[in-house]
Amino acid sequence: MSDEAAPGGTLRLRGREFGPGSHAVMAVVNRTPDSFYDRGATFEFGAALRAADTAVARGADIIDVGGVKAGHGAPVTVAEEIERTAPFVAEL
Repeated sequence: MSDEAAPGGTLRLRGREFGPGSHAVMAVVNRTPDSFYDRGATFEFGAALRAADTAVARGADIIDVGGVKAGHGAPVTVAEEIERTAPFVAEL
């Protein structure tokens, strides 16, 4: 088992290491028009990029990109989820 996959191993992110007992800060950018948290405020591409930039400036180590609403809501196809997230992740 590699160190990266082992429970309690070291997480490596772009030259930084987070070992056991270390903490990384994760921000969420929802690419959904009906997010329960931000009510679609980061659905628009530019708004999502600004939110990610702000999160990193405030100390986020990880950006979690959401393409499907958590909880109740309209079904989202795999193609739609990819369309919402892949270009954004590529830009990040």
